[in-house]
Amino acid sequence: MYHGTKFISRLSTATLPEEAELEGLKKSCKLLNDWDLAPSYTTGSHGNVSRRVRASENKFIITCSQTDFSKPLSAKQFATVNHCDFDTKTVFADGVQKPSSESMLHFAIYQSRTDVNAIVHGHSHKILENSKKLGLIETRQEEEYGTIELVHSVLEFVAKHNFIVMKNHGFIAFGENFAAAWQEIQAVYDRLSAK
Repeated sequence: MYHGTKFISRLSTATLPEEAELEGLKKSCKLLNDWDLAPSYTTGSHGNVSRRVRASENKFIITCSQTDFSKPLSAKQFATVNHCDFDTKTVFADGVQKPSSESMLHFAIYQSRTDVNAIVHGHSHKILENSKKLGLIETRQEEEYGTIELVHSVLEFVAKHNFIVMKNHGFIAFGENFAAAWQEIQAVYDRLSAK
């Protein structure tokens, strides 16, 4: 069940991302919805996507908390995360709504992997149920979403893997761009179909 973000969001400005920057993000949100990888809850969809703004920075655009992927999206449903302070559990962003509850996780991945420019986080009971059978990389224990503990559990595997199952939670896929991230997801689905 969704209980909101577990960190402080500091919205510096109400500046929204440019529409031209959102094409891949919107397409990925639609794919998550169409593939039933972002189950709905009362005020939104479980899941989030982000993309790095510039290769030389950890700044990224991410879906906002409580975004419903089944509806047409506008720039208002996205925030630009400029920095995360893990010590104070503070996310510094621009936008009109709080960034996703997994913003710290996305920031940590971008910080760890300079080759990653796009991240997709979704939820699938089928993937969770078959993770061990398929030999997928899975975090060692369940951690609550949006927490530093979840960040650390994922970072343990980030250096060598582009698809990680978060135990009893969901999955995160990433790559050079959204096409690469979705190839990771497609490869897992192909293995599920073949089993």
